[in-house]
Amino acid sequence: MKKVIFFIFCVAIFITACEDEFTEQQRIGVQPIEEFFASEENADKALVGLYDTMQETYIGLWDLGQGAFLTRQIFGDDMNKGGGDAADQSQYFDLHNFNIDPNNLYTTGMWRAMYKSVNFANFVINEMEKTDFANKEEVIAEAKFIKAWNLFELTKMYGDIPLKSEFTTTIEGFSIAKSSQAEVYAQIEQDLMDAIPNMADKSNLEQAFRFSKGAAQALMGKVLVYQGRHAEALPFLQDVINNPAHDLEPNVADVWNGTREYGQESLVEVGAVSSIGYAWGGREADWAGGQESNLYIQLMGPREGEFNLGNTGIIEGWGFNLPSRKLIDAFEAGGDNARKSASILTTAELQAAGGSVGSPYDYEGAIRVKYAPRADNSNPAATTQLNYGNNFHLMRYAEVLFLAAEAYIELGQDGNARTELNKIRTRAGATPIAATVSGQALFDTMVDDKFLELSQEGQRYWDLVRWGIESPELVARGKEPRHNLMPIPREEIEKNDQINQEDQNPGY
Repeated sequence: MKKVIFFIFCVAIFITACEDEFTEQQRIGVQPIEEFFASEENADKALVGLYDTMQETYIGLWDLGQGAFLTRQIFGDDMNKGGGDAADQSQYFDLHNFNIDPNNLYTTGMWRAMYKSVNFANFVINEMEKTDFANKEEVIAEAKFIKAWNLFELTKMYGDIPLKSEFTTTIEGFSIAKSSQAEVYAQIEQDLMDAIPNMADKSNLEQAFRFSKGAAQALMGKVLVYQGRHAEALPFLQDVINNPAHDLEPNVADVWNGTREYGQESLVEVGAVSSIGYAWGGREADWAGGQESNLYIQLMGPREGEFNLGNTGIIEGWGFNLPSRKLIDAFEAGGDNARKSASILTTAELQAAGGSVGSPYDYEGAIRVKYAPRADNSNPAATTQLNYGNNFHLMRYAEVLFLAAEAYIELGQDGNARTELNKIRTRAGATPIAATVSGQALFDTMVDDKFLELSQEGQRYWDLVRWGIESPELVARGKEPRHNLMPIPREEIEKNDQINQEDQNPGY
């Protein structure tokens, strides 16, 4: 979010899913909670702290089980786990091969981090309701959006979940029975309907990192599409599409090269900075969390010692999140050269750029260009590996076009669907979809295009699950129907006295 925030809040540290250390109120400063919300300026600080929980959730350190950006996509058929070998971050290997245990660090970490954000959002909402500040409605609206976002992520991945609607700092307060997914969706929809009228248009945001009305409308459309309520989804998606503040970037490469952060294609984006100057041996080297840079850029770069990267401008990393053979073949067959060159670089293309490849683990013929490490995205005066400032895009305008196209197809409005899909294909450098393509063939085209456009962004696996599409590559890796949901973390079952093993998702 392009600012340094070394605090979550200056009154209390709390909020995670039933960890003792986080359910004890711990004073950092001297202001009690009731005094902190005595000023509008502090209310803004609280909101910024809430945004910081989103950063922690998606780009927090993997050794703490954070980093949901990578964990969400580890199951998909668009990526290989990579790294040095199978034992390198072995719990990622387990997830990638569907050896999913309720004690897994990363699925547990996502649960913790997202509930931490939900609880903090409840805190901000509850305290702001007591004020008469001029910014009251806007702060509450953004907090409700962040709450809705995290609840949607949780129910998408875990199914029926505890619906935590009140702020708590006690273990007893965290002990809540599971609610049905339908009940969770109802709460998400209510929060978004409350938020939309009071969120600023993207063109009027006071700070670029803040989420806009368009983000809430887009999420509402997505939530409804996921439930098969396509006619209800379209008005929300159309509001975003018809708003001139939102559009595709003309050059798809600009989405990833750092020149258009928080740009017109961005709807939900978590920020990082390169300006702090982290170095090995400092507090950041003990993986204690709280970093403002994006270490996942280093984690996902081409494996050091295995590549000569020639004149590509890409530099070495630690080798995780490699493109799968399926993704490479789809790009090779797609003919969309602009999108392909902004997403992957094949062995032949690397060699043409003066590079070469050794024998990296899990490499199947290409490296990522999307989110690849580049020197100009780090800090030249500090340790390059620790100071990447790349933001992560969690939802962008292209996804809205796909969601609208899907809704149009389901409603038999194929012409409108082709219009939205061809916007993406034109930008990608692909041939427009012919007017004769309709029905199931059009749906299949949409699925294939979305695979390419949103590759390695954490969407693919969850789309396959909701569409009921079985990927042969995933089945070969061990996927079974039970893996459509992640297991409720063991620590939640052990510490939440309203949940027991009988409440665990089937098969775990």
